[in-house]
Amino acid sequence: MYAHRNLNRHVWSLTRRGIVVAHVPAVVMEDCELRVRPGGRERVLRQQRKNVHAFIVGEVVDGKGGATAFFEKDAMACTYNPYRTGCFYLKDQPELGVTHAERVLLDANGKMWVGGKITLKKITD
Repeated sequence: MYAHRNLNRHVWSLTRRGIVVAHVPAVVMEDCELRVRPGGRERVLRQQRKNVHAFIVGEVVDGKGGATAFFEKDAMACTYNPYRTGCFYLKDQPELGVTHAERVLLDANGKMWVGGKITLKKITD
């Protein structure tokens, strides 16, 4: 399942095989890959207009809105800004990109949290 922030509806859109199957206020996913399509980011930079090109890919564990139970003491805020870099990164350590996470919470406030085992990479761009 793919998840991305729907900026028009202020919810998270869940997509399967290219079709949006649900809009949810919050969702918990497991075994996640955090992906950014380079071509989509390049278009954002060129046109100065956002488009859907960054996703969380994983297994939905809770998509019914009761997702706040996910919060762990080791969960870290994660974000993506196409004007800053080409990957998701830790909000408190913006030099560290996040490529995979054991668990991801996409909360009702539009924030993203990663927890469990996390794969990090040094951002060079």
